[in-house]
Amino acid sequence: MARLINKTEEEVWDTDFSDLKVDENARELTKSLANRFRGGVRISLGKFYTDEEWESRRKKILNTPLL
Repeated sequence: MARLINKTEEEVWDTDFSDLKVDENARELTKSLANRFRGGVRISLGKFYTDEEWESRRKKILNTPLL
């Protein structure tokens, strides 16, 4: 039997979410809440790139000449 979607669920599915900003604050928050949630060890330890780190690494790699 198919379950009907109520109005609240419809509003959630149709909501436009903005892009997430991953910065040093997000890293610290993730590390402080790591013991409450399951997930990857690397992420729990804050071993992920912030947006700025990712862009600088991306630019460095794209500027590397191919042989």
